[in-house]
Amino acid sequence: MKTRYVTIGLLAISLMIGGMPLSSYATETPSVTTEAVQTLSMDAAIQKATDYSMMIRQIKNAKEKAMKGYSQAENGGAKAGAQLDDYLAYQNLYYAGADDPVEVMALEVFKAMFGPQPILNFEQMYDNFVIPSEVAPYQVYVQFQGLKIDEPNAISAVEYQTKQMYYGILSYQHSLLLMQDSNCITTKKIKEMELKYSVGQVSRVALEAERLNYTKSLLELEKQKQDLKVLEAQFKGLLGLSENTPLKLVDPGLLLVKEPVSYESLVDKAIKDRGDLKKSQFAIDNIVHEVKIMSQYLKDPQSDRRVDADQRLLDAKLAKANLENEIRAEILDAYNSFKQTEAQLEISKKKVELSEKQLTRMKQLLKTGYVKNLDVYSVELQLQSSKLSYESAVYNYNKQADAINRITDHALN
Repeated sequence: MKTRYVTIGLLAISLMIGGMPLSSYATETPSVTTEAVQTLSMDAAIQKATDYSMMIRQIKNAKEKAMKGYSQAENGGAKAGAQLDDYLAYQNLYYAGADDPVEVMALEVFKAMFGPQPILNFEQMYDNFVIPSEVAPYQVYVQFQGLKIDEPNAISAVEYQTKQMYYGILSYQHSLLLMQDSNCITTKKIKEMELKYSVGQVSRVALEAERLNYTKSLLELEKQKQDLKVLEAQFKGLLGLSENTPLKLVDPGLLLVKEPVSYESLVDKAIKDRGDLKKSQFAIDNIVHEVKIMSQYLKDPQSDRRVDADQRLLDAKLAKANLENEIRAEILDAYNSFKQTEAQLEISKKKVELSEKQLTRMKQLLKTGYVKNLDVYSVELQLQSSKLSYESAVYNYNKQADAINRITDHALN
């Protein structure tokens, strides 16, 4: 499919009444911009959007801070671990009647921390030594790993948004060209009908109906142009470009998925690779680690802290199971929609082929006098309508394939 571009101008639309000639419908000359036109491929547009994304920059900054925090937590944990060793050693010295001045001073420090008698309180040990040495560093590690997952997820989100807008702009451009071609054909058809009306071969009702359809098509054309302007402005904002920057997008055409895909294979890919599921598993691992460490120091399984940790672990596992179910349902909806777009694409392609054959046949019959120009114009308009449907099907197919890639971590690539 060749690249096509649309120059947007404003149509002066007049209400068609009576026998007003078609020459009454004027068009304004499109404004000329002095800015250099930027030609963008899909990949170049995605790169611009990714570089410009504030969300991605914030995640990168947060990841750097988390990396420093992890290093600090490790150092703090090592220090707390050393303090725990000191605490146990000096406690033994206390009971052995230590009298070395340095040891006595150290013992006084621990007495200030834990009272006059160095009784081994498991909760105190857990809170003051175990959490900073074994629990907290792992929690920071999990946070860091989560940010490492968030970054490619954010890039994927920007890529998806860019592609959807890119496809949307191209679809509008293609549709506008086809609509303009249809209006040119309709203009010829109305002129032919005006001639036949003047000699009584076409009724006034038929002529006015065709004029009304033409007016509606002009209004729809203008609406499509305005919608395209809005989408282009949003797209430029996503890429960090000035609203006045003229763009030309390279048309990738129909991006067919060559290998057949099944719902089961899409689910397997998503369950294996999706970042949100990985983060859910990290959350579970974090609590499992905490429960394991806690059980070594807080021996009573019925203690409030043990029960609370066990409940949080169950909640985390349930959250992951619910997320998996949501992903399966999301993929099922996307898969069904994709199969529908596949069918629509095939049907619309066949309609174009049939309309082309019918037009060829009608032109042959016109030469032999079996049909009139009006009949040919009608088939030409039918062909334009079929092409519009095909353009829409291509757009929907590409969008839906990309949507599946988004929710399955690029299973179709």
